[in-house]
Amino acid sequence: MQRYHGNGEKLIEHHVLSLPAQDQLTDTEFESLTREFLEGMGVDNSMMWLAACHNDTDHSHVHIALCRVQLRFDDSSLASHYGLLANKNDFERGMEIVRVLEQKYELTPTLSPGDNVNNKNQASIIRAISKSVLSSPLETVSDFVHAMAKRGVQIKPVLNKTGKIKGLSYRLNSEDGRWISGSKIMSTVLTFGALCGKLNFSPARDDATLGLGANPKLPAVSKFERDVKTVSVGMMTSVTHLSNQAREFINRNNREGVISIETDNYYKIGFKFNFNFTPQTRPNGKNEMKTWETIVNLGTKKHATPFAKAFSDADIQNILTTTE
Repeated sequence: MQRYHGNGEKLIEHHVLSLPAQDQLTDTEFESLTREFLEGMGVDNSMMWLAACHNDTDHSHVHIALCRVQLRFDDSSLASHYGLLANKNDFERGMEIVRVLEQKYELTPTLSPGDNVNNKNQASIIRAISKSVLSSPLETVSDFVHAMAKRGVQIKPVLNKTGKIKGLSYRLNSEDGRWISGSKIMSTVLTFGALCGKLNFSPARDDATLGLGANPKLPAVSKFERDVKTVSVGMMTSVTHLSNQAREFINRNNREGVISIETDNYYKIGFKFNFNFTPQTRPNGKNEMKTWETIVNLGTKKHATPFAKAFSDADIQNILTTTE
C-alpha cells in the first residue's frame, strides 16, 4: 500500500463467500473456489489478500480481506505504477462469478440478494423489483415510474443548480423506507443517465410524472409489503373426561382453530393456529431452527392458556410446562 500514491481512500475490501447449510467443501476445495472468485474479480499476483475459513455458524464461509492496490503496466508491458483494482459494479460481477462456481463445485444454487424482494437490505429489494419491472416491455421513463409505484417504490429526481435532473433516488413505501441513490442500488441501470439509455425520456412528458414542472402528476405508490409465509401449528392432548366447564368452553368457542374429538373412552382436545413468517422461507440450520422453535413455543403457550383455565386435566398442564 505504501507504493500507492493516488487519491483513492478505500484500499481494503471485505468479501464473504458463504455456502448453503446443506453444502460442504474440503479445505482444498474452498481454497480453490476462493482463488477462482478473486481471479474472476480481476485480482492478480501483484496484489495482496488474506482469507480465513470459518465454521462457527450453520453456513461454512470464508472471509476475504483484499488490498486493492494493483501493479499497472504501460503499452510496452513494463511495470509502470500502482493503481487500484476497479470496484464498479462489483456486486453484479461477483454474483456472475458465484453462479459459475456453483455449477463447477456442484453447490446448491441460492437466490441472489439482488433478486430477493424479502431481503432485509432495502437497496437489494429495490434492485430486485427494478429488475422485474424492466424485464417487462416498457418504452418511457414515465412507464418505469408508474410500474415501480405499483410495486411499492417511490422515485424522485435529484436536481443540479440549474434545475436539470442529475440523478434519481428510490424509496420503499414502508414505515422503514429511506431514500437511496440509484448509483448505490445499481449504477448500470438505475442512475438517470443509465435509465435514459434504456428508455425514452421527454421532459414535456416525463417531468410531471417525476413531480417536476407547474403541474406535477406523481403516481399513487402502493404500500410495500414483504411476502408472508403462513405456517399452521397445532397441539392435541387426550383427556379421560370433560367437566361441565370444559364442555361449555368448547361449545362457546366453537370456531376454527378449536378441535374436539370424542371417542368411546376419552376425548381429544386441541387447537391450531397460524404463524405468518417474513421472508417466505422455512428455517435452515441449527440456529434458525432454534429461533423457529422459540417462536412456536411462545405462540403455543399463549394459545394454550385458555385451555389451562378451562381444564383441570393434568395432560393440559404438562403441555404448558413443555412449551415454555
